[in-house]
Amino acid sequence: MKSLRFLLALLLCLALCLSLNPAAWAADAAVKPPVITGQPKALIVGENGSAKLNVQASGSALQYQWQFAEGDAWKDCDESGSNSAFLTVRGDVDADGREYRCIVSNEGGSVTSASALLTVKLKSPVILKQPQNQTVREDETASFAVTASGSKLSYQWQTLVNGLWKDCDDVTGDTYAPVGSAATKGSKYRCVVSNSGGAVNSSAVTLTVKLRDDEKLEEVQALTKAKSYDEAIECAESYFSGTPMEERSDALLKACVHAYVLKSDALQRSSKCEEAEQLLRDCAETYAGTAAVKEAETAAAKLDATIKRGEPQNATYFQSSAKGGSCEVTIKNGDSPVVVKIEDKDNPNKCVTIFLRKGQNAKFNIKDGDYIVKFAKGSRWYSKDELFGSETEYSKWSHTIEAVTIKSGGYLTRWLFTITINDNMNATPIDAEDF
Repeated sequence: MKSLRFLLALLLCLALCLSLNPAAWAADAAVKPPVITGQPKALIVGENGSAKLNVQASGSALQYQWQFAEGDAWKDCDESGSNSAFLTVRGDVDADGREYRCIVSNEGGSVTSASALLTVKLKSPVILKQPQNQTVREDETASFAVTASGSKLSYQWQTLVNGLWKDCDDVTGDTYAPVGSAATKGSKYRCVVSNSGGAVNSSAVTLTVKLRDDEKLEEVQALTKAKSYDEAIECAESYFSGTPMEERSDALLKACVHAYVLKSDALQRSSKCEEAEQLLRDCAETYAGTAAVKEAETAAAKLDATIKRGEPQNATYFQSSAKGGSCEVTIKNGDSPVVVKIEDKDNPNKCVTIFLRKGQNAKFNIKDGDYIVKFAKGSRWYSKDELFGSETEYSKWSHTIEAVTIKSGGYLTRWLFTITINDNMNATPIDAEDF
């Protein structure tokens, strides 16, 4: 009974206090705003993967709204968990670098979390189609292209310089279009395709440039191979016209000189040694000072040696159908090599043709007959057909040889003839055709 009376007295006192201070009671009964106790943390998620952002807060009857930044504005998320403490985010390519935050609220108010950065780790690029080697003519544009799969791809074309790959300036697309030139001829290129997930190098490709010099070289070589030496020389030299010697292609110069040398060889085989010698002399003069001229100089030296070796021995007979009689002929040569032709007046096929070296003599017998004597003189022997080349001096002795053998009283009488060749001999110039 006493306890009941005590409880009633206590309740009466409490009611009296509340009636005296109603504001204090209301304050104690109000809901407090949330307090964030754990901020969301930055996440790294694989491309097309997923992860959860989490915010921790204290308070009663909490509500959550996750947001993402778009420019300077924040927009509400609609992903799974956007209204809970856990937000599921996907590794979409467009979400890479996106910031998220959460607004936590209740009847007492709201609080905004710090922002958290989402990084999407992209898949490394994969090259689907490699660039291909290109061949272009000079001043034409090549076109290298690479095809790759992956997101947010970057491209950087590179060229190989002294064994090192170096970036090509301002070439950051999936194609590259270098211009064919002497500088780019033979250049190697590749493309580095990359994103935040990694990088991959394309195959290296080569740019082949058909320079105008190279095309002309092929044309000259083809003509030379076909033994059209004059056309090959004309082709090269007309192309060179107006170009300083130091700016001409070494390879083309060598091809041109080579055509000269082969033409010279052909002339030699046709017993046109003097023409061959002059050709090489002209070539050496034209291309003096170039690396190419050495072949012509070597060929000229070889031809000179061949000509010298080819000079006949003294008293070499080219024709001897008139030899064998009783009349003796002595020829005394002067200071130049000479070819002497002793020819029957009535039968040109009956003759003796003999070569004498400088200062040398010869003696032989001829058959009976009336003979005219012709001379071909010069300083440099070329061949039996050319004799002394264009400098050959042709002449005919003003005297004739009347070779007669007389038999009388058991005795044989024969004529002895001596021909002395010098500047004072009585000879008349003749044409080459009359020799």
